[in-house]
Amino acid sequence: MNNRAKHLLVLMLNKSVTQPNRKREILFNRDKFSLIKSDPYPFRSAEENTDFHESLALAESKGCVQLEWEKFHEGTDLQRIRLKDERKLADFLHVPYVPDLINQAIEKIQFPSEEHWLHKEVHEVINAWCACKKKHNVSYEQVDRLNKALKAVMLLEDSPELMNYRQFGARYFGDSKIIDKDMKSVVSKLLKAHYGYADLDNDDVLAEFNLVKMRHPFAISGPVLFSDDQDSIKATIRPYIAVPDVLFDNAELIQQPDYLLTIENWSSYFEYTEKFQDNAIILYTGGYPSRRLQEFYRYLAEQVICPLYHWGDSDPDGFQILKVFQGQAGERTVHPHSMYSTSNKGFTDDHLKHLKRMIPVNEPTDAILNTYLNSKVGLEEQESQVAMRPEITD
Repeated sequence: MNNRAKHLLVLMLNKSVTQPNRKREILFNRDKFSLIKSDPYPFRSAEENTDFHESLALAESKGCVQLEWEKFHEGTDLQRIRLKDERKLADFLHVPYVPDLINQAIEKIQFPSEEHWLHKEVHEVINAWCACKKKHNVSYEQVDRLNKALKAVMLLEDSPELMNYRQFGARYFGDSKIIDKDMKSVVSKLLKAHYGYADLDNDDVLAEFNLVKMRHPFAISGPVLFSDDQDSIKATIRPYIAVPDVLFDNAELIQQPDYLLTIENWSSYFEYTEKFQDNAIILYTGGYPSRRLQEFYRYLAEQVICPLYHWGDSDPDGFQILKVFQGQAGERTVHPHSMYSTSNKGFTDDHLKHLKRMIPVNEPTDAILNTYLNSKVGLEEQESQVAMRPEITD
């Protein structure tokens, strides 16, 4: 088959299957016939014109298209090609008929119940497939991936247990690497569609559902007692202790601290707890806090009467973490500590949009964010700041 003719027919078929609800016929005028602008139709080569016409005439004879010639008199210039039957055209081109493939994929979907919000989301995915597009980063060729993601979402909604990716994948899918390898983006996009979290990356969205890349003990220092049925341990041990999250439910405040400070990054936490040994609760967040850690923070914020602080990166993610803790603190203010930067390093346009969407957080944080929005500079990693005590604010 002539390459020019085949190219046009493929384009025509693709346009047809990606517009299932079209109202107009699909046709190509002669200005669409050329692959090379420097050689418009009719082509310079008489042989090329003949091959082009013969290939299209063969497609017409199979009932795929209708050729319309100048003044409808065959043998002169071709004016337009009109699609007649897309299924016959797919057969003629020896390519799969996409609507059939989509229908086969739909039959394999393990639909959630109609009452579950995922049911509607699956139909959104199908609508995208019918337009030959992806939805939630999954195509009609990946129906197995979709089914696994649907199962994962429902498991995450039902289980409050903190798990890491490898545990979750191995226990429920028989593959410890499946979250990182194949499912993270689909699961997080499905969760975002219903729960929000528009500004969170995939790992942070999953952390909101207690699924984390690495489950680790949480470092804490301060007047808190953790106990189980047999033993107990005090967080007053210096410079800090590592506590498994299973002990969060058995935590008890020994005495009122002078302040509660969350610290985003490990190196900054290590420096702070070595340098200062105050009567304060110093909690390491491990980056974005899991839902389990958020719940523990809410417990602490309800128990203490001291000021609350957060020290993190001077960037959108750092302030996003502060906003998460502010959401758990209720009417108490979580003050940004050492998060106003005089750095002249500029924020990207995406950074600035994120900062703008974040407002309101609380009064002191909003003041910093508005300053950054006006100056467009101030980007800085937490590790570049030397650890300093907060100036106690009522």
